[in-house]
Amino acid sequence: MLLSSYLGLRVLFKYWEASKQAFIYPTGYLVNVFYGHGGYTGREWQLTIGNTPFTLSSQCSGTTFFSLLVAFILFKAAQQPRWWAYLLLAYPITLIANTARVTSLMFTHKTLAYIGASQLDEVAHILVGTVTFLSFFLICIFVFEYYTQRSAKGLL
Repeated sequence: MLLSSYLGLRVLFKYWEASKQAFIYPTGYLVNVFYGHGGYTGREWQLTIGNTPFTLSSQCSGTTFFSLLVAFILFKAAQQPRWWAYLLLAYPITLIANTARVTSLMFTHKTLAYIGASQLDEVAHILVGTVTFLSFFLICIFVFEYYTQRSAKGLL
């Protein structure tokens, strides 16, 4: 179930490109709230920090994280029915995690440019994204397990 639901969502997002807009627009909007320097063109966000432009497009949608989180929740829900409720949180959590990733990447890029290490942008992009999404994923698992156990004991 874990692998099939993950792959099913990945195929959906790959072949129905428009579905990524449900992730791109709100993430860009939240990033824009923090910085106030951006605009939506209908398919992507054009953002700037300082004099550096950034594009938030379908490659930055966060759908891989969403697919992984939903697949894991479905896997756990098959074992513990209380996990079904957490599916409602997968989308907002993805938007928050992706906003954190994009803002972190913008600051990382600006810092690398400032210290003259722009050649590390690609590596930094991968590392920041991995660390951000992994952190959010692990925190979600911990919090969901905590509340599931408390609920099972009748403490909630």
